[in-house]
Amino acid sequence: MLQETLIHIDQSLDAVERDELLKKMCKECGGSEPRKHAHKEHLMFISFDDSKVALHDLPHIARRHGASIEILDF
Repeated sequence: MLQETLIHIDQSLDAVERDELLKKMCKECGGSEPRKHAHKEHLMFISFDDSKVALHDLPHIARRHGASIEILDF
């Protein structure tokens, strides 16, 4: 089942790096296209398939792709 959470993405990433990270994470997590939070580029709603990955796995997945995220809303 798809779940959605709000994440904070490392602010040192530029727009291209951020988009690439999110594409990789969505593909690996079985989620849909992420949505931006208001006008803050570093805050995103990301969905994931909880039958594939757990919420607490998301930061580990981001690290595997060279970035860091924080989960803000569970």
